Amino acid sequence: MFVFLRLFLFVALLKRMFNFKIMNMNALNESVIYYAPGQLVRVRHEVENRPIMWIVEKSSRNMRNPNTNEVEPVFQGMKCRWFDTNMNLQESIFNTKDLELV
Repeated sequence: MFVFLRLFLFVALLKRMFNFKIMNMNALNESVIYYAPGQLVRVRHEVENRPIMWIVEKSSRNMRNPNTNEVEPVFQGMKCRWFDTNMNLQESIFNTKDLELV
């Protein structure tokens, strides 16, 4: 009887752990947003005249790793273009945390 109770509790614990891992993975996947060139975005913060921009490309910078002395690409942000109020084409690099999809 004691072995059966221990086995039952062990199975219940495994089920609970498995469900918890699946719930955490689903929450993680919903919070991650991937941007691609051609998508329309805007700045997430409330500023006046925030334009709708389109993503041109992913921007990265090469940095030298001091431990291995190898050059590695480091993600910098997304290069976006937009037209300002005077209809001049502007271009800048934005962090993905500062962008939202339109």
